[in-house]
Amino acid sequence: MSACPHPEPAPGTAAPPSPLEQHSTFERIEQAARLATQVPSGSTRTEGALKAAASLLLAWRERRFVAGVCRDMLRLYADAVAHQPGSPGPALYHRILAARHGGSTVLADAILERAGESFAQWPSPRALTFRDVVHYVAILEYIAANRGARWIHADLKRLVNDSIPRAL
Repeated sequence: MSACPHPEPAPGTAAPPSPLEQHSTFERIEQAARLATQVPSGSTRTEGALKAAASLLLAWRERRFVAGVCRDMLRLYADAVAHQPGSPGPALYHRILAARHGGSTVLADAILERAGESFAQWPSPRALTFRDVVHYVAILEYIAANRGARWIHADLKRLVNDSIPRAL
């Protein structure tokens, strides 16, 4: 008689919940995506389909995260303009970033500097835009919130450009 790796529960008793059933739907999606991306690489169609599904789920999660960052940044922009109308771009962006990060002007300075280096100096020098700042904040915060993420699957630039008006 061989030992079964998953013994059947005794009659009249409920089977213990699987690790995935103990969490919310969102957590189960995240766990399934993580498990699918950890499958050893191979040439079977099933493995390829699992990886594609995981990539779609992770991209959905990233899009949702970026949409939240965009909404928050637009709200902070509206608040900053209401309190001090007519402020120039970089000074306004600085106030918004300081408000988002607990009043830290040091962190706001660092984010503005790095956003400028990332978006406004390459491939050709140009003025820093609010879209650039939001894009940088979205990437920075997503990576900070998801330290285990290997890469970003969604096109964050397109998402930010769709959410943030060009005129800001």
